[in-house]
Amino acid sequence: MTIDMFLIVSTLLFVLGIATFVTKKSAIAMLVGIELMINAAALNFAVFARYALSEAVRVTGTIWVLFIIVVAVAEAVVVLSVMIYTYKNQGTTEMDQLTKLHG
Repeated sequence: MTIDMFLIVSTLLFVLGIATFVTKKSAIAMLVGIELMINAAALNFAVFARYALSEAVRVTGTIWVLFIIVVAVAEAVVVLSVMIYTYKNQGTTEMDQLTKLHG
C-alpha cells in the first residue's frame, strides 16, 4: 500500500469521527467520535514514521503513536467514569438532558 491510501483512510476516519461527534446526542457516542479522530491522528503519525527516510523520525513517530494511545485510553477512562456517575445520579447519558453536573 502507498502512503496515499493510508492518508485517505485516515481522512475518512477523521471525517467519520467529526460526523459522529456532531450528530449524536449520547455522551458515549460522542466519545466514540472523539476516539475515531484520535485514532486518525495516530494513524497519520504511524504512516509518516513508516515512510520516513531517517531513523530518528521513525523512532519519534512511533513514540508519538504510543503517547497518543496512552492519552486516548486515559481520556476514555475518565469520560466513562463521569458518565457512569452521571447515569447513576440522573438516569441518562443524553447530553441535552443533563442539566446539573454537581454533586
